[in-house]
Parts: sequence; C-alpha cells; structure tokens
Amino acid sequence: MKRVVVISSASGAGKTTLALALARRLNAPCHELDALNHGPAWTEATPDELRAAVEPLIATERWVLDGA
Repeated sequence: MKRVVVISSASGAGKTTLALALARRLNAPCHELDALNHGPAWTEATPDELRAAVEPLIATERWVLDGA
C-alpha cells in the first residue's frame, strides 16, 4: 500500500517541521518543494524541470512532500 503525505501551507507556518516529524514517524523520505524548485540565486525551475525532479520521488512507495 502506498503511504504518502502532502503538507502545503504559507511560509513560516511550520510545514517543514511537521513534514520532518511525520517522515521520521512513517520511516519515509521527506522532500521540500522549495529545494527542488529554487536553484542558485533563487532561479526558479521551469514546470518541466520541476516535474522531472518530483516525478521519480513520488513514484516510490512512501514519501512526505512539503511546499507552499
């Protein structure tokens, strides 16, 4: 059975803290969308680049994803 959690909220609301705690409890990797979406000098990924980074992560059996 696939086990996933998606946490989405405004910046500073505690979503990363909650996501990391849930990931530990579920023994699942935690992925931050901001880390995947922003490159050097806060260069934003294109939709295709972001999709290419996220799709392999969510194809796995368990994961926690956080982002705004």
